[in-house]
Amino acid sequence: MVKETSPTLVVHVRLEEVYKEELPEVMVYAFDPSGQFLAAKPLPKGEEGHVELELPADLAGKAVRVVLGPPQTEEKEEMPPWMTRLMRRGEAQKEPPSLASLSLRGGYEKRVRLSPRENSIHIRVFPPYWKKWLLCRCVVRGRLVKRVPLPDGTTKELGVCHACVQIYEVDKLPKIILRLPERDLFRLRDDLWRILEKRFPVPVVFPPPPPPPPEEIRQTVGPMPHAAPKEAPSPGSPVATPVIPLPPPEVGPSLKAEAMPAGAHFQAQLEPIFRAFSASQLRNALLAQVELLAPYLCALEWMWYWFHTDLIKCVCTDEQGRFETTIWYPCAGDKPDLYFKAVQCIGGTLHTLYDPGVACHTHWNYVCGTEVVLETDDPAAITCVAPDPVQPPPGVSLWVMPYAVGGVRLDAIKGSGLTDLSDGNGTWVDVPFGGTLGFRLGYSAGIPYGVAGKPAYYRWLYNKLDGAGNETEWLEFAPPVAETVVRHYLDYDLAHPELPPTFPAYPLGPQEKNGMHLYEFRPHQPPQVPGHQREWPTDDWFADIYSGILYSTNLPGGVANAAGKYKIKLELYDKNGNRITPGPGTFEFVVPTGLASDGVTILTRKAYAGEIQDDGFVFYLHVDNNKCEAEIYDAAVNGSVAGACGFIEYSPGDDVRLSFKAKHPNGFARFKFTVVRGSAGYVAAACAPANPAVAWANAPRVTDTSVNGFARDASSVFTKDVDEAAMRGGCAKAAFGTNLFVAATATNGWVRLSGLDASALPKAFAVEPKEK
Repeated sequence: MVKETSPTLVVHVRLEEVYKEELPEVMVYAFDPSGQFLAAKPLPKGEEGHVELELPADLAGKAVRVVLGPPQTEEKEEMPPWMTRLMRRGEAQKEPPSLASLSLRGGYEKRVRLSPRENSIHIRVFPPYWKKWLLCRCVVRGRLVKRVPLPDGTTKELGVCHACVQIYEVDKLPKIILRLPERDLFRLRDDLWRILEKRFPVPVVFPPPPPPPPEEIRQTVGPMPHAAPKEAPSPGSPVATPVIPLPPPEVGPSLKAEAMPAGAHFQAQLEPIFRAFSASQLRNALLAQVELLAPYLCALEWMWYWFHTDLIKCVCTDEQGRFETTIWYPCAGDKPDLYFKAVQCIGGTLHTLYDPGVACHTHWNYVCGTEVVLETDDPAAITCVAPDPVQPPPGVSLWVMPYAVGGVRLDAIKGSGLTDLSDGNGTWVDVPFGGTLGFRLGYSAGIPYGVAGKPAYYRWLYNKLDGAGNETEWLEFAPPVAETVVRHYLDYDLAHPELPPTFPAYPLGPQEKNGMHLYEFRPHQPPQVPGHQREWPTDDWFADIYSGILYSTNLPGGVANAAGKYKIKLELYDKNGNRITPGPGTFEFVVPTGLASDGVTILTRKAYAGEIQDDGFVFYLHVDNNKCEAEIYDAAVNGSVAGACGFIEYSPGDDVRLSFKAKHPNGFARFKFTVVRGSAGYVAAACAPANPAVAWANAPRVTDTSVNGFARDASSVFTKDVDEAAMRGGCAKAAFGTNLFVAATATNGWVRLSGLDASALPKAFAVEPKEK
């Protein structure tokens, strides 16, 4: 039996018209007829050379696809081993080259059939091809961020740390145009015309993502799938445009004079597209102006199927959410077209944070070195919260700063214990606190100290003032009113570097010491064990920003009795549990006063003497977790109520009595009462406020004695008599709908506590003339 031998393929390559130009590095790749990778060898650098490829024995007598192209870059993906393992699901980092990736990089293909005797192929490559293999370096930089609204109405940008950004190269638009079948070419032309005719604006892709086309345009251009791009129709599926192309649209005065967004120059560029009669003319016209098409393709969902991507690099973000890496692209071509995705390891699995869609969010002709900002609104995204810099008062080196409750700095909390809260509805003035309250501290770098007389622990206390403003009893932050405060640290198993780190929690308190419930300042190092590397995150990962957490709904007396003004106190203790008196020899309490001109640095002052009580710093906080009440009463005319059937008879000159209850036990709420007649809209005389479109923060308070003629009684019931003619608005008989919503103003220091709101069951009624 003759043993089957492996065939050897000799590939001779000559680069033509070299002259004295720079030569590329060339790799010779071999694939089987189905595109499976077989072998690869580098070609000796020079004008001419050859390589010998050992191929599998079972390929004898079969065809082989030989592809010339640039070598694969040897750069490793910039990820830790455990992230690589998750990304690749345990596979090796380096993958065999694919025909698709080589095609994107200018691969030049020839086919040869292997014979039982000599196997060789001679390939001549001319400059238009081999110049594509000269690679240029491109630095890709960016940030992955999450924007968080703050109580003062501003927005803070936080970096999404330790995430993996996947960088994809997108097929060039000319390649997409070349692949389009004739039917879709003419469909593209006609849809472009309809968009321009409707004066649909060019979408501004970066930032923010463009809105979808108006409904009338979506109907004009034919049905668009509402599924995700991956489920978009395939090229063979039915489309709205017929196979036989429509005649080109008449380029009339409306397009020439008005519809073109960029004037005559823009018109001159696009006019050949609309005047093309044949598929070849149209394809060439589209290719000539391909750079102008990208914003429009974002609006045409049926085109999304044609956008293909190739993963070229993965890189991790740092503690500020920044990333930077290097990619390579053909020097002879245009700049790379890049698309970005971002994932993060959450709970041991990869979670996608950013993947907005290729058609509208590709960075066409990315300018190397420019910063790309990727913004995620995923609530699961883990951010690293860098501590803001603090400017202590002159001469103060060892300090502790009671900083904020949630996102409300102490300088924004009034002497009444109330604050102002800004959101999308405006500024809510004099709002109380409620829900779960997170107390935040800042302190100088040397704390904690392991010596007597220096800060090592702290203690939170609260004292509810009585109706006369007098103190009652000081109580500690301890269960059930306090939650355990922790700091997470990173734990790497050195024996298994391929495993992701774990994030154990180190409890700071409250912990019992000397008969008190104290909190520990975070140690300089987490607890260490052999075989592990343990460290604190560079920043406050896992939102470990609180130094005390108070469940205000669990305060003594129940929600109703617990509502009111509190005095909060912070005390410091040394390592032995002895209270420390603040002063120049120990430490100083400092208080925030605002932000410096950079918008970040916290300005401070020394605590006033009146803010120190029994060695502790005190401030006020008004707490109220009471829910609102809302109820609509039946409309009535002359004492006759609408009742279950909803009809009321009237005589000319009668009044319609409207009444409702909008209540909060302590008045910390705003309300809107609306009356709608048929399809005519609001009846202004019957609404409170008269203009229901006012912002919620400007809506009337439930304590207002009169709102648009509605008088309030001691039970917080609002009543008004409205003339029947004003109610009917010219109708002989009319039907109405009423609605009431009461919004609590309380905040947890970040957002308004909408769970305390109340809405009434809407009611309907109708008025008709009394029968004579």
